[in-house]
Amino acid sequence: MKNNFFHKITRAKSFTLILVWIVVLIFFRLINPNYLSWQNIKNILYATSLAGTLAVGIGCRLISGGPDLSAGAVGMMGGVIVALLLQAGWFWVPALLAALVFGAFAGGINAFFKLKFQMMPFISTLAMASVWKGLGYIITGAQSVSIGDPTFQKLGTATLLGIPVPFVITIVLYVIYGIILSRTKFGRRVYMIGGNRTAAELAGINIKKMEIILAINCSTIAALGGAILAGRMHSATAGSVIGTEFDGIIASCLGGISFGGGSGGMFGAFIGLMLLGSFKNGLSCAGLNTYWQIVASGLLLILALVVDFINEQIRVNSLKKKIA
Repeated sequence: MKNNFFHKITRAKSFTLILVWIVVLIFFRLINPNYLSWQNIKNILYATSLAGTLAVGIGCRLISGGPDLSAGAVGMMGGVIVALLLQAGWFWVPALLAALVFGAFAGGINAFFKLKFQMMPFISTLAMASVWKGLGYIITGAQSVSIGDPTFQKLGTATLLGIPVPFVITIVLYVIYGIILSRTKFGRRVYMIGGNRTAAELAGINIKKMEIILAINCSTIAALGGAILAGRMHSATAGSVIGTEFDGIIASCLGGISFGGGSGGMFGAFIGLMLLGSFKNGLSCAGLNTYWQIVASGLLLILALVVDFINEQIRVNSLKKKIA
């Protein structure tokens, strides 16, 4: 029994990913002795919290077969809205709720274009990202909007038992959505839609309703992530958060969530997130030029998509063998 359990664990994609993560940690530790210091570990946790928050919503949409490229821009707007409302004298709780309402609205727009005009999510969300980015610059005048509320600042800078609160929030989200996807009827429907939309429709699943929920969920979580980042930075700018959605996609794909939908989970996505964050921080600790870090991130995205393609081919071949 124990041997069978160990065999299943070692065959899991997450196990391989954890091994790669450990190798990355050891490699950069050898390059820079301070890489695994607690201060630098906290830096990694702070840096990965935003991408991790976005990856939760993006991961759910990817599993259902619908990528979202507007998450970063929606997150930026969430931060800008909170900052502007706090400057106007709002208490931080309603200001944050207003940002989340905006996120839900943005997600509703994404769902509207997909369901009403049958637009590909890849294209429509990319277009909306441009819209929100432009509006962000217009609203702020391309200037930083400062946040002076100390309570809201603590949401992004405080620690809990030494662990950054933004990262704690990220972990909580992964746990909640991991349970939803793996243990609930709703989660099973998400996988069915991503795996075979026709079969899901024949099974009586209301696909339109599910896509609306997932789109709103993704953008609302993105707005939350952007607001928390604004608190940590004590300000919001139109250039913040944008582009972080690609880190969410990389983490999800590295963790086994298929870009085509129907497979993967939150645990793998979390390990993918930590691998990505450790890798990017390691490049910085190694003194690599910032521009080369951008190149490395792009190559990592390509690698994640190649891995996703290989996994999908393996899955298809396995199904063919079972049918034969």
